Amino acid sequence: VTLTVVRDISERKRKNAEIIANEEKFRQIFENATDAIFIHYLTIDNRLGNFIEVNENACKWTGYTKEELLQMIPNDIVDFEGSINESVIGENLLKYGEITLEASIINKNGDKKPVEYNSHIFILRGERVILTTARDLSERKRALQEVERSEERFRQIFNNTNDAIFLSHLSESGNRSQFVEVNDVAIRWLGFERNEILTMGSIDITAPEEKEANPGIVKRIVDEGFSTFDTVLFSKDKRRIPVEVSSHLFKLEEQRVILSIARDITERKKARRDLLASEEKYRRLVSTIPAAIMSSDSSGYITFVNAKAVELHGYNSEEEMLGKKTINLISEDDMYFASEIMHKCIEQGYVHDIEYAIKKKDGTLIPGEFHSAAVKDSEGSIIGFISVVIDISERKAAEEALKESEEKFRQIFQNAKDAIFIHRITKEGILGELLEINETACQWLESSREELLGIDEKGHHYSDLKFSLEIDEEILEIGSITFESHIQNKSGDIKPVEFSSHLFTLNNEQVVLSVARDITERKKAEDSIKASEERYRALVETSPDAILLIDNDTTIQFANPQAAQMFGYDDFDSMIGLTSIDVIVREDLERTNLAISDIIK
Repeated sequence: VTLTVVRDISERKRKNAEIIANEEKFRQIFENATDAIFIHYLTIDNRLGNFIEVNENACKWTGYTKEELLQMIPNDIVDFEGSINESVIGENLLKYGEITLEASIINKNGDKKPVEYNSHIFILRGERVILTTARDLSERKRALQEVERSEERFRQIFNNTNDAIFLSHLSESGNRSQFVEVNDVAIRWLGFERNEILTMGSIDITAPEEKEANPGIVKRIVDEGFSTFDTVLFSKDKRRIPVEVSSHLFKLEEQRVILSIARDITERKKARRDLLASEEKYRRLVSTIPAAIMSSDSSGYITFVNAKAVELHGYNSEEEMLGKKTINLISEDDMYFASEIMHKCIEQGYVHDIEYAIKKKDGTLIPGEFHSAAVKDSEGSIIGFISVVIDISERKAAEEALKESEEKFRQIFQNAKDAIFIHRITKEGILGELLEINETACQWLESSREELLGIDEKGHHYSDLKFSLEIDEEILEIGSITFESHIQNKSGDIKPVEFSSHLFTLNNEQVVLSVARDITERKKAEDSIKASEERYRALVETSPDAILLIDNDTTIQFANPQAAQMFGYDDFDSMIGLTSIDVIVREDLERTNLAISDIIK
C-alpha cells in the first residue's frame, strides 16, 4: 500500500521567497558592517585555517581583494604582537566558545592598524569555523595616548604651580586622614621629605596657635563642601608661613577627599592694611549710588555696603552687614556655584551678568544679577572685591512664563516611547546634521544628547557615524515617508525599527522629523513563523515513510528523500515533474488512484 500525501505548498513557496530576501538583507548587513569580518576554518590541530568568507571592510583594511584573502590564513595579515599564539587561540575557542584580544592588521603595504578581535566558534556544514569581527582601535589608542599626555600635563601643572597643594581622604565618620598626595611646592615650603609628609596630616603642619581652629574648619568643609580660610603653616625648621587655604570636598575614585590649595599671603597681609586705609575713600564714592554695592576682603568678609545693599538684603543697617561673609548672602543651593565664580573672578579680574538666588536676612530668596571686580595692590595681588547686585525679579518672572511653556512641549518630546530625531535638510535636498533628539533615542544609542549632537574632531556628526536614516526624493515630493530600517548602538546591538519621517519648516529652514518605532517584537513573531515552517519541513523530509505531493494532473510536485529511495531515484529533486505513471508500477496504479480518490473524498 502506498500512501500519497497531497499538500498545497503555495504558502511555503511564499515563505521561501521571503527567506531568500532576508538572506540578501543579512548579506548586505555583513558587507556594510563598520567592522572587518572574517570567517575561517579551525584546523584539526587547532590552528587558524584558510579564510572562507570576508566582508568589504576586511578587503579595504588589508588592501587585498576578496579572491586574494580567500587564499590566505589569519597569520598572513595579523600581528598578535607576542601576546598570544594561534594554537592558544584555538584551544581557548574550543574551551570557552569565544575570545577577545587586541592585535594589529597588517595591510598589503606593511602598515598596521590596531584592532580588537572578537572571535567565536560554531559548526558550519559539519566543519568547525571561526567568525571573527575586527574593530578599529585607532581612535581609542589615540584617545589613550591623549589621556596619557593629559595626565602628564596636569601632573606638571600640579607640581609647578606657585601654591602648595595637599590631598587627604575623609572617612565616613568625618575624620581627615594623613596626606595621600602633596606637590613639590608643599615639600619645598615645609622642608620635609615626601615620605615624611605623607605620614602627616593637616594638624601636624599647622602652627601651634592655629591648631584649635582645625576641627571647626574640617566641619565647615564637610557641611558646606568647601571653605576658604586663613591659617599659618609650621615648617620643619620652625618657620611660620601665613597662608590662605581654599579647600574643596569631592569624590575621587568613589572615595571622599579634601583638596586644599595654600597660597602664601605674607605680602597680602601688608596689602590688607592698605585696603583698610583706602576703604573710606570707596565709602564716600558709592554711598549715594542707587545700586546695591559692597566690598569685601580677599577672604570674602564684607568690609563695606551702601544703603541700597542694606535695603536689598533686608538688613536694618550697614553695620549689621559688616563682617559677614558674602557667601551667606547667597542661597545654599548656589554656594558651590558662587565659589566657582569667585575663582573665575580671581583668575580674570572680573565677572559680569552672573545670576544667582539672593538670600535676604529673613531667608527669603529673590533672583539677582551679580557683577564683581577684583581689587589689586601695586604688585598685582588681589586684596579684595567690589560687587554690584541687581534685583531681577520682574525679568525672571517673564522668563519663567516662557520656560513653563517650553517645558510642557519638551516633556512631551522627551517622554515619547518612540525615538525621535530632527535633521536639517541641506540646500542640495539631502539629510544634514542632527538638530535634536529625545531621551528614548539616547537610550537606544547608549549615548548622551551632548555626544549625539556634537561634532568630532574630523567634522563628522556622531549620528552620521552610528546609524543612517534612509531619506529619498519621495519625502521631498510628498512631505512624508514610512519605511523599515535599523539603529545600531555603541555596543553593536541592532534594533529593527519603523521610521515615520515628515518634512516641515523650523526657524526658516527645512528639517525632517523622524519617529522610530521599535519593531523587535514584530520581527520576533515573523521569525517564529519561519521557524515553525522549518520544523514542519524537517518533519516531512526526515519522515521514515515515503511522501509524494501529486497535483490534479498526476504530476509530482514534491517528494521526500524516502520516496526517492523507495522508487530508486538518485535524489528527490529528480522526481519533481514526473507523473505517478512514471514511478508506480502499472498493476498498482489502479489501486493507487482509488486510494487517492478516497483521500480526496
